[in-house]
Amino acid sequence: MSSDDTTWSDISDVLFPSDIWDPIRGLIGSQLSFMSGFLVVSGVIWLVLLYLEKTKYIPGAWNPASIAWIIVCNAIVFLIIAWWFGPFSFGGIEILTTSPNTCVGDYNSLEAGMCYKKCKDGYHGAATMCVADTFNIGSGTIIGLEQCRDGYRTEGLLCSSVRGDGCAWKLFGACMPGIVGDVYGRLDRGGVCPGPQDFGANYDGDYRAWKRANDKPDPVVDPATGQVESLDAANKAGHKTCADIAQVGTDKHTDKIDGMCYKPCPPGQQHVPGMPYLCYRGAPLIYDRGIGHAPPLYRFFGKYSWPW
Repeated sequence: MSSDDTTWSDISDVLFPSDIWDPIRGLIGSQLSFMSGFLVVSGVIWLVLLYLEKTKYIPGAWNPASIAWIIVCNAIVFLIIAWWFGPFSFGGIEILTTSPNTCVGDYNSLEAGMCYKKCKDGYHGAATMCVADTFNIGSGTIIGLEQCRDGYRTEGLLCSSVRGDGCAWKLFGACMPGIVGDVYGRLDRGGVCPGPQDFGANYDGDYRAWKRANDKPDPVVDPATGQVESLDAANKAGHKTCADIAQVGTDKHTDKIDGMCYKPCPPGQQHVPGMPYLCYRGAPLIYDRGIGHAPPLYRFFGKYSWPW
């Protein structure tokens, strides 16, 4: 047995590459389909004319019932032929298309074999409902501990100003030593975003540096030239510099929702209520577009259907 694994299929792929021959086969097939349908319909018309020619002198052959029966039979034959060989197009213009691709008018969206009203931009169909398109921004991260206020020191989950004081209170005018100050929790206001997963091991220091940069106003851009203000001008005005913009970044989970931190939605979108990892354009999340109907059997010239 030969060790050559080459097959006739491989040879055919080399001699007749699919990227070249598939469009040619499709063109030939569509033209043959059109010509076959045209010849059959022409043959039926010729038979009708032949019948009329041969029976024009026969009494009763042209009575209204006979003519009506001929028209009905030929219409049935035409529709069967059209169904078998369709769709038909000529010069890129649709002439006839058969079900199910026959939705027209207001109900021009074919979904799951039914014709529905097309959903608004930014929505997609789900049976009788239109559901907003969503964008997944990823799962949330845990919140970070709040930074302690001035005058307080960090003690794990607490901020404390408790200290000993030699004159904490007075008794008969004399200073008495004692403990002064108070404590509060670093999650008392629900925590902060971004959380520790967006920074390194030194979360408190990294977060303070990020917040200082983030809280600065954006740099001024000259509307005429599109140039951003210089570093010296930005520093004098307290605006963000290039270093500040790099520090802030665009990949942080800055939106605090339901006790978690999420990335912001793209401009013009907002978080889906109850599913903040998804973004959408805004209310309504779902709206009713009504029931659909079965596609007509035929569509002519892309806009007329039968039966209606």
